[in-house]
Amino acid sequence: MTPSHYQEEQSGIVERTPAKYQIQFGWSDKGWNIRAGVYNFLRTSWESSHQTLTSEYYTFDRKEFSTAQHWRITLAVSYTFGYGKKVDHHDEVSGSGTVGSAILK
Repeated sequence: MTPSHYQEEQSGIVERTPAKYQIQFGWSDKGWNIRAGVYNFLRTSWESSHQTLTSEYYTFDRKEFSTAQHWRITLAVSYTFGYGKKVDHHDEVSGSGTVGSAILK
């Protein structure tokens, strides 16, 4: 996501948010599913937003910080058990679509 800079309509507060980056990798084979991700790899700051308001009688300046805005690496490993039924592992890495239940059949 690109950085944003906008003014709220009701309050007049100007908010700036930094850019967010992510790269995800995935692999699956015979029941094994491995996913890895790198988030905000170009950031060293914890700042998630910067809000300001300047008027004739009042000045407001606030910075918000979040652990989700700093760079991080994630790794997820899972294994799918078939429970005696044939399990289709097609396109398991992306997680798109729905899975039919063998219990309800």
